[in-house]
Amino acid sequence: YLRYIVADLLLFDAQTENIAKLFKTYSEKRFDFITPLRIAVWTRVVREDDLPNEKMVVQRELFVEAKRLRIKLPSDEYGTKLQHLIYATSTAKDAAFSKQLWKRMVTDPDITPADLVFAFKGAMIYPSVRKRALDLFMDEGFFREKIPSDCPEYKEILRLFTCSCVREAELHKIKDHVMADFTFTEQDKKAFEFEMLEARMQSFLKEVPILHATMNNYLIEDRDYLVHKK
Repeated sequence: YLRYIVADLLLFDAQTENIAKLFKTYSEKRFDFITPLRIAVWTRVVREDDLPNEKMVVQRELFVEAKRLRIKLPSDEYGTKLQHLIYATSTAKDAAFSKQLWKRMVTDPDITPADLVFAFKGAMIYPSVRKRALDLFMDEGFFREKIPSDCPEYKEILRLFTCSCVREAELHKIKDHVMADFTFTEQDKKAFEFEMLEARMQSFLKEVPILHATMNNYLIEDRDYLVHKK
């Protein structure tokens, strides 16, 4: 545990040199013994502007890992190595890079809908990436090729958006999309946590927004908006 604490401190001090050293050390070990930290290491590398080579290593490893035999390990309870790679690469700042990457993942036969859910889990961390993912999912719909509206992964992605979005316009967009896409049965409403979405909408009407966000300048890009939002 001490190793994890020290690594975590190095990782989130946002010093490029420390992030690069940590990535190199863990890469040499193939990330096999540090499952709890690998997702954080990869995410920081992808988000770091001055580590383009390391970022490409992570992206390349994603599609190599997708080809490997799937073996579920006890340590994979919170996601497999492939899913952690998908999570990390989906946090990229570059919109063009993200869109190209996501389209490639959608067309890759070795990447499953369950794997793609981790792309959205990663996107939820950063407001600009979350908005990009929301627009692509709701408007362009190219994820539908692999995640049709009747599959459980689709419902899980909508749940992630509902829990993570902190702006009224985003919640309206989700609600409009849900209402247009489905004829709701009681079971559908429960599966989509429709009551939770309605409750969050009402909270905005009362000007009491529910903010599920970490006030950390390395994790939240528009933190000033969150702080001053009334």
